[in-house]
Amino acid sequence: MLAVIDLENEMHTPGPWKATKDPHGHASDYCIGMQTDEARIDRVATCSACDAALIAAAPELLAALVELRDWYTEHTGLPAVAANAAIAKAVQPNALSSAAAVGGRLRRMVRAIFYRAQWLRQEQRV
Repeated sequence: MLAVIDLENEMHTPGPWKATKDPHGHASDYCIGMQTDEARIDRVATCSACDAALIAAAPELLAALVELRDWYTEHTGLPAVAANAAIAKAVQPNALSSAAAVGGRLRRMVRAIFYRAQWLRQEQRV
């Protein structure tokens, strides 16, 4: 039985998040967060340009991982252990020390589940 993840009521800042130049940081710093109005971002993290898009996509990556995990479990009958671990880390308060770690782990998990799903579909065609 899958644990139900209510992404709407999680403790993190709800998505979508936006990456914008940080007006108070270095020239290469980006501010990540939810845009509350035209001029204000509810800041989640500050990072470099190379991490900005990934961190800003973290809420969508989490939602996609939950959906892929559910599909994988339903179609294979196997638990998605690594996906469950990544989801638990993402939704538990203080489980991870930075938004970048969340984005990186979610990206790796989504990629692994995607390739596994492709492999399973090809196996079913044979």
